[in-house]
Amino acid sequence: MQFFHLDIGLIPAKILKEDKEEYIKALITTREEDNLDIFGDFMSSLMHKNLSSEIDSYLKSIDESEESRKEISKGSKKTGKSREKIIALLSENGKLTAAGLASEIGITAKAVEKHLAKLKAEGIIQREGPDKGGTWKVK
Repeated sequence: MQFFHLDIGLIPAKILKEDKEEYIKALITTREEDNLDIFGDFMSSLMHKNLSSEIDSYLKSIDESEESRKEISKGSKKTGKSREKIIALLSENGKLTAAGLASEIGITAKAVEKHLAKLKAEGIIQREGPDKGGTWKVK
């Protein structure tokens, strides 16, 4: 990357590898024709191209961030729905296991176990009796 000096009143612009040949041609033509406007026009168009590219990249990143936030939001809604389903199922049948809940809801047993742990910690459900043979009580 090279930067043009401010002697002719231009703001420095990035000169990328793909623009280097055109940059050199603009320098040569400017020198041969003794006309600084040629180089000034080239640098202005290059700056416009670079800024447009940066803006496009920024806008794309905003769109991707928005999509990512929507996906996270969708995931949160699914979690809420799973949680509600677990509570409803345990209200009906406190003898359901994590595997049984998982098959009813359509998520993994591990995910159900995480939900159960959170629900227990929040005091929404309580385990009565041993792990095998006990029951869940919804408060």
